[in-house]
Amino acid sequence: MRGWAEDGVSAEADAGMRDEIARIERAILQGAVRVLEEFGGLQAAMKRSVELTKRIRSQGGRGSIHRGTAWRAVRLAGARYR
Repeated sequence: MRGWAEDGVSAEADAGMRDEIARIERAILQGAVRVLEEFGGLQAAMKRSVELTKRIRSQGGRGSIHRGTAWRAVRLAGARYR
């Protein structure tokens, strides 16, 4: 459990990649041709977005737990199971 509670990748490490993905998505939605041309056009921008997404996922390793809750049923307190 302790290993899951610890971050596998620092938030700063992939923040730049996430920002770049968001920038590409905004450019596509807004039709910002100038921004898309910075990546080599629409197709190249989309490929870059996919590449960055894969890189972020591969760096993440296993899942992590950021918070948790416990639930107990009062009506079953003291019940014995066989």
